[in-house]
Amino acid sequence: MINGDIRDWQISASSTTPTDWDNGCHERYARLYYGKQRSWCAKYKAPSEWLQIDLGVAAKVSLFTVMYMMVYYINRYKIGFRLVRVNVDDFFTFATVS
Repeated sequence: MINGDIRDWQISASSTTPTDWDNGCHERYARLYYGKQRSWCAKYKAPSEWLQIDLGVAAKVSLFTVMYMMVYYINRYKIGFRLVRVNVDDFFTFATVS
């Protein structure tokens, strides 16, 4: 995601803080080292919030890094994957971090 191989349209989220609240929050800012004071910020503080990266193909993910701004914090997250094929659309969790 850092080098731009993942395009903005491949990043989606359950919600995003409106720009009139904080213009440094957007899904596209979910990239590591995007810039100072920029990140994806969920609109609500709820366990149902999510960020999704569509890789387009089945791929091996060997590293997952989380950074957060001091104003916002992460106290728990889940990493999972979904393979979307004909009649198969299940989400598989392979790590929960607290």
